Amino acid sequence: FSLHYQPKYDLKKRKVTQVEALLRWEDEEMGRMFPDEFIPLAERSGNMTAISKLVLQEVLSQLVIWKEQNLSLGISINLSGQDLIDKEFVRYFIDCFEASRVDASAIIVEVTETVMMADMDLAMENICLFNDANIALSMDDFGTGFSSLAQLKTLPVAELKIDKCLVTHLSHDVSDQKIVSSTISMA
Repeated sequence: FSLHYQPKYDLKKRKVTQVEALLRWEDEEMGRMFPDEFIPLAERSGNMTAISKLVLQEVLSQLVIWKEQNLSLGISINLSGQDLIDKEFVRYFIDCFEASRVDASAIIVEVTETVMMADMDLAMENICLFNDANIALSMDDFGTGFSSLAQLKTLPVAELKIDKCLVTHLSHDVSDQKIVSSTISMA
């Protein structure tokens, strides 16, 4: 496994303010594998939480290094459905974060709408634990699942990431333009 950091550019500030931690797997036989290939395997085999813990440790180490270099960047981490409904993992995540003494604004937890559908009550309870620890929540791939406005009203979401299927043809697709514009206004 290796982590790559994709920049998130803030248009108002005209600079990169965050990055997203992206996990990659380079296999000797199969070559490069992307998350949509290996995450389902990790979930089925029961290894997802162990992988998420490795990612968390690496991200926190990177944040400490950047802090020592006076580089102020936030890092977003994608959590799987198994992670989000595992109270023990959520507690571990928060404890590690707090022990690292990294600024609360430096970490963002990204989840998808479909991740929360497995057990909405437990997912909501754990999201509230993140919120209580001042860890921001980002709704990833918004607009592809069951995009409920009620969810937006009840979830402590700091950021919406509109799915690429709605923004890929934004420059020439009037329908996508209207949907994205309305989503931004609602958010």
